Amino acid sequence: MQTKRVDHLVIGAGMAGTVLARFLRSERLVVLDPRPGSFKIGESIIPEHFHHPVLREMVPAIKQLPSYSPKAGSTFMGRGSVASFPLPPHGAEVAMHVGRDELEALMHRTWRTPIVREAVREVDVARRVVTTSTTRYEVAGPILDCSGPSMVVASKLGTIDELWPVWARWAYLDITAVEPERFWDHIRSADLSYRRYDIPKGRLLPGRERDGWQPSHSTMLTELEPGTWTWQIPLYREKLLSFGLVSRHGPVDHAHLERVVRTHVASPYRLSWRPKGEGWRDRVHTRARFARKARIGATLDYVLMADAFAFADPIYSVGTGLAVNKAIELAAVLNEEGWNDETCARWNDDYASLLTRAVTAFDAWYDGSLLSSDDSADEVQRSFLVGTAFQVGVAHHYSHSIVDAGPPVGQPGPEGRGRHIVDADQAPLAEVDELLGLEVGDELASWAYEGSWATQRGIQHRWRRAGRPQLIINTSFAVDETRYYRRIGSVSLSFMNLMEQPYPLDASGIGLFDALEGLITRRVAAWEELGERFSSARSSPTDHHR
Repeated sequence: MQTKRVDHLVIGAGMAGTVLARFLRSERLVVLDPRPGSFKIGESIIPEHFHHPVLREMVPAIKQLPSYSPKAGSTFMGRGSVASFPLPPHGAEVAMHVGRDELEALMHRTWRTPIVREAVREVDVARRVVTTSTTRYEVAGPILDCSGPSMVVASKLGTIDELWPVWARWAYLDITAVEPERFWDHIRSADLSYRRYDIPKGRLLPGRERDGWQPSHSTMLTELEPGTWTWQIPLYREKLLSFGLVSRHGPVDHAHLERVVRTHVASPYRLSWRPKGEGWRDRVHTRARFARKARIGATLDYVLMADAFAFADPIYSVGTGLAVNKAIELAAVLNEEGWNDETCARWNDDYASLLTRAVTAFDAWYDGSLLSSDDSADEVQRSFLVGTAFQVGVAHHYSHSIVDAGPPVGQPGPEGRGRHIVDADQAPLAEVDELLGLEVGDELASWAYEGSWATQRGIQHRWRRAGRPQLIINTSFAVDETRYYRRIGSVSLSFMNLMEQPYPLDASGIGLFDALEGLITRRVAAWEELGERFSSARSSPTDHHR
């Protein structure tokens, strides 16, 4: 058996492992997965999944995948009411329903993920050694477990607890017709209370049902009774429906699933069962008692990522967003700070908080309190003003889940960051021009430099390029207080949204950031000295983040 020494070893080439491998800066990195790109659930992808420009660049290619179908938002069906959450146009542009096997295979090809098709046989956490059938890997950093529900490291350590007993059965059915009008007919005929919510702004949307909102383009979740619900996700441009039944009351047999398909299929769809076959779309799938968690999320010797730490439930369809953004965050920690007592403790505290919020949300859904108790929704009723307990409770917990799945403070993203205020009467900063080695009108990476100005938090640079909106880049010297896209020592770079939507950062914009990072790196001491002069003028964060 051969021995290899590596800086980072990632177990699992799913969403978390693939993204983590992409963002880690190391030549000695290995990803172990005996079956990369295998079948997985988790086909409903939220906009937060593509928050980072590197992920967003893939969206055009993903839309060409066979299983792609547009996603306009989510719809929660209660027994007496319905709550819909449409995405804004720029969010719907990067949300989708898509087969995970196709999505992950595309990521592997695009990023040339260094996957070794070997299964883990042994894990010696104390020595940071992972052994397969052919190789003994000695790992310099913590072992990075991204093995999903297999929970490889926690299983080897025997440190897995059940969150609650829950069972699921699901199948893929052919969609023979899509009739959106039947959705509205069902709401009227059943006399259901119907509301649509704007999650980011915390308010009700105008009451027009027919203003472009297409329920057949949404992920639909239906509460049948306390402890039982369904998911319905259209795939293959609304030609195939993923239909799942989840229960806390015991195993779900095939007859039960068939009965629920007949009685609770989402009203826009007409379906037919597919003939049995060997492909993943032609089989009925089951999973038993899958809500589990590891007792410890991370030590100095290992980190359990995403589902390898805990899989609570698939209700809110935010799992891939959470996995992607936590992977980028962990890569930034390992690249910049290193893994130590402080970073490990901070990581564990954060994951414990995320799990607590998830458990609270799922318990409220399953025990029926969203349908019967206004107390469970007081906070949202004060914000949303009207709606049943079910609607406002879903809004409360769903909005928290979306926030949790998004990028944390300090993580980059295509929506840029705060709108730093510049005094219109102040003169540009000539000393910044000197540090950059540019004059107004000069080009850097094909972008024309328009000058730099002081803000309360640092410096603002402005850039122009033909065919693109003005790109405003903010340089901050308080990396612990601001989110950022790039960081060079104590200097960070972020960028500002357009007023009506996130800035459309593309390859040309990323090229400008690459060039700026290079200029600052060569004179980083001078930039940090400039930052010290700004420190006395910095105030507490007051930016308006989108």
